[in-house]
Amino acid sequence: MLVFIFSLLFSIASLFIISWIIAALPADYFLMRVESAKDGERELPLFYDLYIVLKNIVGVLLVGIGIVLLLLPGEGILTIIIGLMMIDFPGKKVWIKKLLNYQSVRKVLNYIRFKAQKDAFLFP
Repeated sequence: MLVFIFSLLFSIASLFIISWIIAALPADYFLMRVESAKDGERELPLFYDLYIVLKNIVGVLLVGIGIVLLLLPGEGILTIIIGLMMIDFPGKKVWIKKLLNYQSVRKVLNYIRFKAQKDAFLFP
C-alpha cells in the first residue's frame, strides 16, 4: 500500500516538475548551439565548479528516476531527457538528438509547451 501511495505521489509531482522545466526552456534549446564560457565560470570558479557538480548529480538522479518511471506510471522518457540535458558528458548531444528523432517525443514536448502557452520547440 505504501509503495502505491509513493508511486502515485511521485508520478503527480514528476508531471508538474517536468512540465514546468519543459515550459521554462527556450524554444530554440534543441538547436544545440555552441555556448561560450558562462559568466560565473570566469568570475567565481569555485561556485561554478560546485554548480556543475550539483547539476550533474541532479541530472543523474533524474535519469535514474526516469528509468524507474518507465516501469511505474509517470513521465519516464521525459524525465530521462531532462536528466540528460543536465548532465555534462561526452556524446550528450548525440543521445539527446537520438531521443528527439522520435516523433512521439517531439509531439509530447510540444503539447506540454502548447498547454503552457509557449512557442513550440524548434528541432534540428
